[in-house]
Amino acid sequence: MQECINHCTLPLYLQDTTNIWWREAKLSTEWLDLIFPIFYQKLNIPQDFYKRDYYQLISLMEVDSIDEELIAYLDLIYNTIV
Repeated sequence: MQECINHCTLPLYLQDTTNIWWREAKLSTEWLDLIFPIFYQKLNIPQDFYKRDYYQLISLMEVDSIDEELIAYLDLIYNTIV
């Protein structure tokens, strides 16, 4: 996966996680939609992870690494639907 990320991401962005691109790009379309097909192709298996599944990625993150703003938005959404 790291090889695919490196392939699809400008070194400038990888070296600076505070770069505005990380906040302003539509990462689902401009980044993840590029990475996953390449990743599955390298594994030589059919792709079974698509945009509809991206929400699952947050479960792979360490809680401490999730931005406070994202937590606030997710809490707002949760509190609205329950």
